[in-house]
Amino acid sequence: MRKTANVSRTDTGFRRAMIYDPGDGGVFLFLFRTDDDAPCEADCWYGCLADAERDAADELGIGAGDWKPVPDPEPGCPHDRLPPNPDTPGGPEGVG
Repeated sequence: MRKTANVSRTDTGFRRAMIYDPGDGGVFLFLFRTDDDAPCEADCWYGCLADAERDAADELGIGAGDWKPVPDPEPGCPHDRLPPNPDTPGGPEGVG
């Protein structure tokens, strides 16, 4: 499961975040300084989804309703990258 959201707190230096839950007992929170699809600038690991969401709310100002689901990556693809948008060749999907 993956989902992404725009960061509302401007003092963090980050523009968006992505949560990735591979379903194996840990959750990643990827942080990005750009709206463009690019590798993350920082990441954090949490023991559960609730902890990642709580930290994103407290530190980044991301509310529960701000998250948008994105498809899981294809095998062999990085977990912090977005799939291409079918309407815009090469563009990110789910950010906006």
